[in-house]
Amino acid sequence: MKKVFYALALLFLMVAFTGCQKASTPKIVSTREKIDGFCGTIVEATFDNNKQLYFRLLPDNTAAVTNAYCFSPEAEYNWNCYGDMVIPSEFSHNSQIYSVVRIDGEAFGTCNKLESIVIPNSVTYIGEAAFLYCRSLKTINIPDDIRFIECRTFEGCEVMESVQLPKNVEKVHGSAFKDCIHLTSIDLGMVRSIGPYAFSGCKNLTAINMPPVINVSEGAFQNCIGLQSIDLPASIEHLYRGAFSGCSSLTTVICRPSSPPITNYFGEPAGDPFPGCPIQEIKVPMESVSNYQHTLGWEKYYDKFVGF
Repeated sequence: MKKVFYALALLFLMVAFTGCQKASTPKIVSTREKIDGFCGTIVEATFDNNKQLYFRLLPDNTAAVTNAYCFSPEAEYNWNCYGDMVIPSEFSHNSQIYSVVRIDGEAFGTCNKLESIVIPNSVTYIGEAAFLYCRSLKTINIPDDIRFIECRTFEGCEVMESVQLPKNVEKVHGSAFKDCIHLTSIDLGMVRSIGPYAFSGCKNLTAINMPPVINVSEGAFQNCIGLQSIDLPASIEHLYRGAFSGCSSLTTVICRPSSPPITNYFGEPAGDPFPGCPIQEIKVPMESVSNYQHTLGWEKYYDKFVGF
């Protein structure tokens, strides 16, 4: 009986060990270098899982993850950037250690079969359109020291369901998450500004954890047809026209500022933040109801205001 027990225990340990091996971080097995007149010095790193990453060497022994095209058109065509990928915090090339500190714009723009990616906390900047149209990308972590989500960074990431922004992110730029059609919830951390069309077309977005944001730009949540209500914090100063245009399920708005947020850009006429929305009720501070009713951009909802 003991022999059977020990045999089963040994088998369990072997299975567990095999599982640990599969979960281990891929290791770089080879690198090669190419100098490009436009991109600079590019290093192709091949991992033990036969996938590649491409690094643009920067001053001070740092590097940026870049697109395979910078190495060669052939490299881009044959790039194994599918499934799960892990970016190392550092790598060795020609006996020199390089720290990975950024991801270039459009770095993964051709990786439409990329499903998940792990980004190390050494990365402090992610460029514009870095993951543009990564249509299979489900999960991603955003490093703690990222301050801006640049334009079109995750546009068209159709299967991404949720995003949590770290507290250091200050601004989400234009179209950053546009047409992420399966995005259902977003935690905006401590974001202070949301750019034009940042979440436009996120039709399954039903929950927004709105931080003490100051500016919400034109079309920021355009056509988010799953939104039924929104709670706007007291910090908002600008809620530009069309910010929630076409949100065809949006019926209830809680607007906490004591002064109505400005709805127009400088020098332009005031506009409606909620065109195409079936607004039934806008809750504002009791003492501010009359002010909202007589402010351009808000006056069309005269009989919808309710004090709290």
